[in-house]
Amino acid sequence: MRQFPVVVLLLMCAIGTGVVFANEDTVARPHAHATYLAIAPVFDGIVEGDPAWDGLPALTDFTQLIPNHGDAATLATKVFVGYTDDALHIAFIVDDDVDDMAPSSNGWESDGVVVVIDPYQSEISGVVFSTNQTGVEWDASLFNGNTNWNWSTVWEAEAKVNDDNWSVEMVIPFTSLQYPRQDVQKWGMNFSRYVRNRNESSIWAPVPRQFSVWRLGLSGIIENIKPPPSKRNVRFNPYLIASRGEGVDADLVDRSDNGFDVLYSLTPTLNFTATYNTDFAQVESDQLQINTGRFSLFFPETRPFFLENSSLFTIGVPQETLVFHSRRIGIARDGTRLPMDGGVKLAGHIGRQDEIGLMYLRADSAFAAGSEDFAIARYSRTLTNRSKFGFLATNRDSGDYQSQTFAGDLQWGFGEYAEIRSFIATSHANDGIGRDDEYTYALYGSYNAPKWRSSASYHEVGAGFNPAMGFVQRRNSRKIHVASQRNVLMNGKRGLRDWRPGGIYTAYWDFDGFKESGYLQLESNFIWQNGANFRTAFNFAEEGVRYPFRIAGEEVLPGNYENPELNIVVNSPFDRPFGIGGQFRVGGFYQGDRTGVGLWSNYTFSEHFNMSVSYNFSEVDFPNLDEPFDFSLASIGFRAAFTPRVTLSARLQYNDADDILSTNVRFAWLRSASTGFYLVYSEVDDGRFADASNRRSIVLKYSHMFDMNF
Repeated sequence: MRQFPVVVLLLMCAIGTGVVFANEDTVARPHAHATYLAIAPVFDGIVEGDPAWDGLPALTDFTQLIPNHGDAATLATKVFVGYTDDALHIAFIVDDDVDDMAPSSNGWESDGVVVVIDPYQSEISGVVFSTNQTGVEWDASLFNGNTNWNWSTVWEAEAKVNDDNWSVEMVIPFTSLQYPRQDVQKWGMNFSRYVRNRNESSIWAPVPRQFSVWRLGLSGIIENIKPPPSKRNVRFNPYLIASRGEGVDADLVDRSDNGFDVLYSLTPTLNFTATYNTDFAQVESDQLQINTGRFSLFFPETRPFFLENSSLFTIGVPQETLVFHSRRIGIARDGTRLPMDGGVKLAGHIGRQDEIGLMYLRADSAFAAGSEDFAIARYSRTLTNRSKFGFLATNRDSGDYQSQTFAGDLQWGFGEYAEIRSFIATSHANDGIGRDDEYTYALYGSYNAPKWRSSASYHEVGAGFNPAMGFVQRRNSRKIHVASQRNVLMNGKRGLRDWRPGGIYTAYWDFDGFKESGYLQLESNFIWQNGANFRTAFNFAEEGVRYPFRIAGEEVLPGNYENPELNIVVNSPFDRPFGIGGQFRVGGFYQGDRTGVGLWSNYTFSEHFNMSVSYNFSEVDFPNLDEPFDFSLASIGFRAAFTPRVTLSARLQYNDADDILSTNVRFAWLRSASTGFYLVYSEVDDGRFADASNRRSIVLKYSHMFDMNF
């Protein structure tokens, strides 16, 4: 390795250590007790008058996160926490202007309440449960402040709108949670509420304004939780599928088939999962993207089997270099989903601090005939104050050759505001291809205080680094990233809540010192009390192009380009059923100029129906062309929720640059944890190739969960 990153690490350590003593403005964590419910509440969303809830102490004193941080919430919220022998019960009573609420089947456009649970008080990982006046259910896993809303587990919510408030009950089985082995436990918990027509978010356990309810280290403490003795929970989820396909994937789609998933809780904290003849036909199609550069695009994982415990297996720089990226299993490079024979996974906690993950899967090869075997092993140990370290190893067996990756990572929290993260990884393959510099590593430091948010990082990827099941956007590169943002409180002046000026500098060099990319951004972001925002940014981009490549069919010539650009973004307030936003950008683009316009809008017709539209257009003028060329990306989608569990959704996308039209229509009648009846129509028409390269399918799938305890 080289000495320069070591100097950077020492500097970041010094900065992190120095800021520890500058952020003693800690917030006291509230404590409360859970109550054992001898009689389970009647599960109907009605809290007041239910004998099970009567007499329980309520958690109140919610304070605002936005718009007026620290002030008392303008509408009262009461939370009750209880438990029975089998489940955790949580109830809300929230005062509201019931004739002016904004309920919706879309959680991002709705009023709602949120519960965050960290049973281990790890301050790093937890789970989220959320609902609103309609009783629709959203759940997510939480890791390092990032939520994964594709995660799903078994629980229920029921809501009731009253004369001057609405109430909701949640029932979360203990078998759906992982927690320590103790008779009496303390769990980290926090509760949040959002009132859309006031653009007000409030919270039970206060957090500094730069954080959110996802900041687990500042959650309140709920004591006196006595979960049941260890049970062997078994969830058996068989499925039947009938499908019809046309085009390039007909041989993969045309079939009637069956398979199953099974989850077995070895302990309350350690789960064994097996999957056989795995099928993900019910998963929505990928969102289309236009590649305006020379490097690979990143597509996120959406398949349920891989999303469970996905944060445990994550090491790397998001969307740039991931040591393990599960889309390398069972998905071809063009996005085609390949048959998976099945696999097993063992994941969870051993004790309070140690977490392990083991996976083995077999799937059709993405490169040739036959199948491949994939194995992943992960260990992580949680320390105090958002700190942890761990190791990961992967092996991909493709028959004639094998490839392995080994990695280690470290996260260290300093005080309340500062963190340092690092990882290092190496790869090896016996495919006969000679590779040098088969490594990558990164150092990252951040400081997130009420007035300042700053970060610095160094990331290096060797020319030969080739992770067996990972994602690499750039090889043979070194990256430096520095960012800082000031948060100026406006306290309602001119209707403003915050003014956030800042700057970002990012640059990439290859190992010969050639500068591949550079990006300097100076921005100013104004945020109004009602949620509207106006952002201006002046960008100065540098691109070093050694070899020609194409964008929308037109050639970008080799050269060193320095291009200024003006970028303006505006969004309407969040407190209306109709929201609209737009972007305008103008400036240099490689050897020419670009003018771009983006528009996006959503409309909530009622609690049962909402619609969204987006359109991005760019016109590019290269001096070597006779006339400008353009490209665009359009999307329209809608979601109808007939009940919280019966939905119809659709999304139509068109990528003009690559002439790709994608259609996905999905009807779902769910029972629990994403199981139930699905009818899915998908079509991808790629105008660049003959009709035989297009993909069309209609799938009928039914899955059922058998939940057993013994």
